[in-house]
Amino acid sequence: MKKLIYIFVISSFVLNMANAQNWKVLNSGTSVNLFSVYFPAAATGYVAGDSSTILKTSNGGTTWVRQTIMVPNYTYYSIFFTDTLNGCVTGIPGDVIITSNGGNPWHEGIVDGYSYSLNSLYFTNESTGYVVGSATPDSGGLIRKSTISGDGWPFDTVIGPSSLESVFFPSAKTGYAVGDSGTVIKTVDGGVHFVVLPSGYRMNLYSVYFTDTVTGYAVGDSGTILKTVDGGTNWVKQVSGTSSRLKSVFFADANIGYAAGWNGTILATTNGGTDWTSEFSGTSYCLNSVFFTDVLTGYIAGDSGIILKTTNGGGVGIDEVSLSSEPLKIYPTPSSTRVTIETSSTLSGSQLSIMDLNGQEIMTCQISQPKTQIDVSKLPSGVYFVKIQTGNYTEVKKLVVE
Repeated sequence: MKKLIYIFVISSFVLNMANAQNWKVLNSGTSVNLFSVYFPAAATGYVAGDSSTILKTSNGGTTWVRQTIMVPNYTYYSIFFTDTLNGCVTGIPGDVIITSNGGNPWHEGIVDGYSYSLNSLYFTNESTGYVVGSATPDSGGLIRKSTISGDGWPFDTVIGPSSLESVFFPSAKTGYAVGDSGTVIKTVDGGVHFVVLPSGYRMNLYSVYFTDTVTGYAVGDSGTILKTVDGGTNWVKQVSGTSSRLKSVFFADANIGYAAGWNGTILATTNGGTDWTSEFSGTSYCLNSVFFTDVLTGYIAGDSGIILKTTNGGGVGIDEVSLSSEPLKIYPTPSSTRVTIETSSTLSGSQLSIMDLNGQEIMTCQISQPKTQIDVSKLPSGVYFVKIQTGNYTEVKKLVVE
């Protein structure tokens, strides 16, 4: 028998309906899959993806212009800028494309040796950068280091049995990379030596981010979020509330972080990963990369050319205010067949909707009394939003059906 368990409660808040969508879709002008987003300045940013696609905005995402690429038809997985002029992009086949004038144009950098796939870039300063991936489809993880602004990558290290998917350096000397089968590696001497750390998990990891040299996060398959507070010696699995593959993690400061992934999944934390809540993305496309320019302004790039933007931290920064003196209640907990939704009498005549995590309405009805019973016995197990809409305002709470 199914049980309705009310968890991860979002405090009731007032939203003007014009601003109810905290993540807004930008017009990218393309339908190709986009795998990486990076902003070297508040208004200047880039996205990269399939078919040698690199797009640039100079006005905070209002318009995007395709860049001139002086190379063949590649797939770009990662883009990184050390300032507004100097940047690199990489992907399949294993190569690094560079620019020294803000992307006008891009040209092929010098890469010694062939790589099957280069998946992630990170620079610790204007000349020192690292790229990770795989040398061949089955040869294990590959790390390359450049000391000449991305125009040459002569230092190779092959480590571990699995491809590396993401690299991050919280300091000039200390860096981490993660990859398939739970692989985690670390250097404390600027890439001279790397050691394999035991993550304790076997699922693929696709993104890593550290808020300082010892506190970091990695995300991957089946909604996995791992956290370490001792420089990777121990990793603890966080409660993400989703089973979707997570492709990217980013922290705007030590406490406020975001993860994005399949099925339009966006997760947010305001307490360093102790709790993660789902945010409404308005899409079911895979979201591949998240980047914030400050604690309120963020961007996400994904499949089919989608680019999302928030200017209020995805709703994290919204002042929480009760819509009425009596908050929205859902009970009993647990319930096997029906649930009672209780609201203030001032909400009679408003519309009640139950939506899935992609914002798709599962059921809807009109509220005519302060108490409304809903049959949830036919709902698939999962996380849902209960939304009460009246006039220009909305009240939202979250529930899970098991």
